[in-house]
Amino acid sequence: PDEAKALLQSYANEKGIQLPLKVTLATKNDLQEPQIAQALKNLAEPAGFDIALDITTPDGYWNRWTEVPLGITNWAHRSPGLSNLQVAYTADSTGQPVPWNETRWLDTEFIDKLKEAQGTLDIEARRTIMSRLEDIMQTRGPVFVSFWNSTWNITRAEFNNVKPHPLNYDRMEEVWKESATRATTYL
Repeated sequence: PDEAKALLQSYANEKGIQLPLKVTLATKNDLQEPQIAQALKNLAEPAGFDIALDITTPDGYWNRWTEVPLGITNWAHRSPGLSNLQVAYTADSTGQPVPWNETRWLDTEFIDKLKEAQGTLDIEARRTIMSRLEDIMQTRGPVFVSFWNSTWNITRAEFNNVKPHPLNYDRMEEVWKESATRATTYL
């Protein structure tokens, strides 16, 4: 907190901002988001941030999620991993953030590397590019990842090979049911 407070004080002096820095953190009242918002408020206070919490219903948040100056948004898995990056951190043909770019963060190196990754079929080569994308996001990116949602599934014991999916899809093409007389395959 002391180092963060010193950085914030330096920034405030440079920009003529009065501390503590007052910000509003918006989120919705589902999943673990209210608890995460409260934890962030508590952790940031010693560093000089005064965070007001704006916790609302899911509809109240989703109706304005790309408009709030600071928010907690959960993103679901998309396959391949490049998909989230494309819809969340790029620009349209006019150079404006795409509709789901809630942070409005645009970084030309990031966008160029993302295009390179999208055009790279070799998995190992793409992995190297993705590592650079991760570095860019961690050093100057717009987000921080506080948690991953667990995915789980409850299935009766006679059904075999049921696996949870990151998007909570029911993927049944390789599921089969054990019966008293024979195994039945469901497609």
